[in-house]
Amino acid sequence: MNQIRGLLVSAPAMLREQTTGLDRAALLRTLARLRPGGDLSRPLAAARAALRRLVRRHQALDEEITELNAEIVPLVKQAAPALLNLFGVGPETAGQLLASAGDNPERMRFDERTRAHVERRTEEGLKQEDIMRCRKRFVAREVYRALTTTPTERITQTDLAPAA
Repeated sequence: MNQIRGLLVSAPAMLREQTTGLDRAALLRTLARLRPGGDLSRPLAAARAALRRLVRRHQALDEEITELNAEIVPLVKQAAPALLNLFGVGPETAGQLLASAGDNPERMRFDERTRAHVERRTEEGLKQEDIMRCRKRFVAREVYRALTTTPTERITQTDLAPAA
């Protein structure tokens, strides 16, 4: 869509006026019906041809995404059905989360900070499930901070971190 809209910005005025104010679906339908004409050395014909090709590519990719979502939803439901119930988590995001965690989401137990925390909480009398709940909250906060920190802040934080 970005390429399509970018090309429309520099397209001849007649084509821009024809598509101004159209929503995404109407824009794609309109551009898919364009007939470039025979002489591609003319700017209008060249723009029509390029836009028509981009729309066809967009439609093919959109269809492929729909097919892939249909394939991944049952896999996600089998592996972690609760992911799809989370606000803002669709099939692609859920699949990425599962792929990132791999088949060993417990691997954080090897982190020295995690080991110290589990040991301390166990000594305090917490049950394993309560300790895991605390760890998950900590990891979620840590990841959220990393995602919402600007790149310059990340560099500063890394520079200030104690040497290992």
